[in-house]
Amino acid sequence: GANLLAVGRRLRPADIGALAAVGQTCVVVRQAPKVGIISTGDEVVAPQKVLAPGQIRDINSYSLAAAVEAAGGQPIIMGLVQDEFSAVLATVQAALAQTDLVILSGGSSVGAKDVAAKVLAQLGPPGVLVHGVALRPGKPLLVAICQGKPVFGLPGHPVSALVTFDLFVRPAIERLLGLKPGPKTSVRARL
Repeated sequence: GANLLAVGRRLRPADIGALAAVGQTCVVVRQAPKVGIISTGDEVVAPQKVLAPGQIRDINSYSLAAAVEAAGGQPIIMGLVQDEFSAVLATVQAALAQTDLVILSGGSSVGAKDVAAKVLAQLGPPGVLVHGVALRPGKPLLVAICQGKPVFGLPGHPVSALVTFDLFVRPAIERLLGLKPGPKTSVRARL
């Protein structure tokens, strides 16, 4: 009659074995949250394209999809979007309609073509909660709630996008999965 496994933990291979050992072949689990991934930028093109001057290949859609999967989510790549308010707005609305959490890559800074904050402000309430953090890389991070769902605007630089994913998006995905936060540990090391 004792509990074998606590609620709020990710099932590991040993847990599956323990369940089999006690004859439990069916358990209730949380469904993986669907995470929409949108890459923005006039200069961003599909990886298979030949680059023209000033263009870069879409790295973030694929690295963020892998990060979402590793965190326990189900990535849904929504495609590339030009730096145009109406295009970004329409794509974010489509993502909100079919996912539990949305990630935008690029367009989160304060340049003339950076429209992510304006789009998310329009999709509130409450809309944008955070625009910018004291972090390098990753300063222009956006955190918003749109239509009751978390939305993150990550910087377009691939390293910044992955750093901010690990610090801000991964915990949100784990929360949607019902996982309890693990202990925070620090280790002293000499470089």
